[in-house]
Amino acid sequence: MAADESLGESEPSLEAKRNAAAAAAERRSKDFRQGGAGTDDKTKNMVIRREKDELIGKIHAIYGSLGEDAPIGLGSCDIEQLHAHLAKLKQKKDIRRKNGV
Repeated sequence: MAADESLGESEPSLEAKRNAAAAAAERRSKDFRQGGAGTDDKTKNMVIRREKDELIGKIHAIYGSLGEDAPIGLGSCDIEQLHAHLAKLKQKKDIRRKNGV
């Protein structure tokens, strides 16, 4: 019995395992590479970069569906320019769809 008792004591309890897992998850959530909060500047830049990448991806997809090449230099545009370009491109696609082209 003494061997069983010492084995049980060396293994962490379920509560201790849960606490350790929660602490590890908290550390990961704060790691900016995992999408958590890093410094304010890094977080802000990451959010801007993600939004730009998403907009550029949508623009490329629409150009692809139209059978055209996307303009060079989309990555150098700011977010407002990309939103405006995407809106105009959607209008162009809708007009082509209505005209049956």
